[in-house]
Formats: sequence, C-alpha cells, structure tokens
Amino acid sequence: MSLATGTRLAGRSARQSRANLGAGRLRSKTLREQGLELPSAALQAVAGIPYAAGVTPYLPLLSMITDRHVQALTLAGTIEEVTDQVVALSQAGIDGIIIRPFAPEGGTIEETIVAFGSSVWPQVMAAVG
Repeated sequence: MSLATGTRLAGRSARQSRANLGAGRLRSKTLREQGLELPSAALQAVAGIPYAAGVTPYLPLLSMITDRHVQALTLAGTIEEVTDQVVALSQAGIDGIIIRPFAPEGGTIEETIVAFGSSVWPQVMAAVG
C-alpha cells in the first residue's frame, strides 16, 4: 500500500514496483481466474526466494506487471481513492486488511501509517459501520 498526505498518494510506476512482488505470493487462484497470473517460467525464477531478500530479486518481473495487476494487488492513490478501495473490499466480503505500507516519493512509511489510521480507516468505518 502506498499513501501520502498530498493530493496523490503514489504514482502508477511507484505502485507497480511494489505490486506484492516482495512477498513472493504471485501465484493464486484469484489471479489465474482474472487472467493475471504471470507465466510459469517467470514464477519459477523467483520460487523459494526468502522474504528477507526484499524486492530486488523480483525486479526482472516488473515489465510483466500491468495496471490491472496494480489495481488487483495494491491499495494506492489519494486518501479518497484508497478509502473507496477498502470500502469496496469490505462490501465484497473482506473482513480484515493487513497493510504493508511503502513510502511514496517524498514521504515516509510513518506518514503512510498515520494517513491510513487517521484518514482512511475512520472513513471506511463510517461507510461500512
């Protein structure tokens, strides 16, 4: 997730570089059903990479990550856009969210956490009860 206190929380290119690549969880039934699963050879190239390795081993996959991947795998945008995304997830039946914040350009992880907790989450709770 990328958030900031400015007008735009993160640009598309910043989101692409963090579209859940670091977690190594690039294979799922949901991605396959949506036509978003990456090619098997690409996934095999990063299979078994420990989480502690960070995002660097996944950078060769970056060119395969489309805007659809970014939308499906991340919460990013303005406070309002992220709020709308979380509300939509809640309305779809998601009952919990774990965020892994990244600092947007010119921001910090701490600012991202504060923005989510003080701006996004209260609006989500007001919308979904």
